[in-house]
Amino acid sequence: MPSTRHARNVFDKARSELTESFTHRDPSWTWWVDQRELAVQRGHVHDGLGHSHDALRDMLESWELSRGKEHLRWATHITAANALRLSLRVGAWQEAERVIADVHQMLGEVSSGRTESILRRTVAEIPRNIPSTLSGELEQIRTELG
Repeated sequence: MPSTRHARNVFDKARSELTESFTHRDPSWTWWVDQRELAVQRGHVHDGLGHSHDALRDMLESWELSRGKEHLRWATHITAANALRLSLRVGAWQEAERVIADVHQMLGEVSSGRTESILRRTVAEIPRNIPSTLSGELEQIRTELG
């Protein structure tokens, strides 16, 4: 199993090479390989290594990079769902409150079975010690997901 240091080095190298490699000769299918995508993938690696705080930081970075970009609404939605899941796991209530509005708004606008699966697992285990406003929003998402 790769170490955290090794995983970070790989992503740092990929980020560096990506930044320096954009040309007009790039295949059209590479449009989605950008800093936002690297951040989300690095977040998944951190999550898999059990480093939830680092994973949350990466997911929030990716979420911020995709916000407001209409062609990335699906990416914003799934990344926000992952950020919500991670923020609840680590008790980062302010971060959860930042992303839950996006999650809730897009719930009826963006169709994604993968995102809905993440959200169903997230709202199935609502922590008991969270602020009541956040708890209420999570309950509302649970109801909307059916």
